[in-house]
Amino acid sequence: MKISKCILWLSIAAFICGAFGAWTTFDYSLDCTKCLASKHVVEQKAFGITISHSTEDEDKGEDYPRIFGHPCEHVFRKGGFGEAWHSLFGSGIGCGVTGEGIFIRPRLEAVAVTYDAEQRLHDRDLTLATFQLIDTLMPADSRMPPQHAWPQTPRRTTSLLGVFLRRAETVEQWRLVLEAAYQNFPDTSKLPTE
Repeated sequence: MKISKCILWLSIAAFICGAFGAWTTFDYSLDCTKCLASKHVVEQKAFGITISHSTEDEDKGEDYPRIFGHPCEHVFRKGGFGEAWHSLFGSGIGCGVTGEGIFIRPRLEAVAVTYDAEQRLHDRDLTLATFQLIDTLMPADSRMPPQHAWPQTPRRTTSLLGVFLRRAETVEQWRLVLEAAYQNFPDTSKLPTE
């Protein structure tokens, strides 16, 4: 008798969860702002209580140890997300980018482009100087201030560094981009174009 009551209560609870959308699947990415390692996290919740949590490595960020000579001390930040909820009355899906993901995007792009430039142009000194500038402009562990207080010049400079460095085809062009970035890009007329 006790087992049948337990099954009945579990069935009622499952029905309520299904009927009123209390079952939610939330997934998001975690990106390292130094080596670009990434993880995919999936959480399932019922009434706000985590029922399951899984993390899967997607990219290991292998350029960092090769360039810096030691493993990365990861600084993971939340990037994109997705959410799905289910009920008898319907279901829905939402996806997007977290505020933190928007805030760190210029840094992630500049870091990715610097790794790419290092592989294409093979200049260790410029690589290290570029990473040093990125760390000065937007440190890997910088916290997101309220949106109205976002420092625009460092974010703009970091973003433009990524844009122009992606276009650099020679070491000399890379040097020009880096020099312009140190001055916050006052004049871009001599920088590489698409």
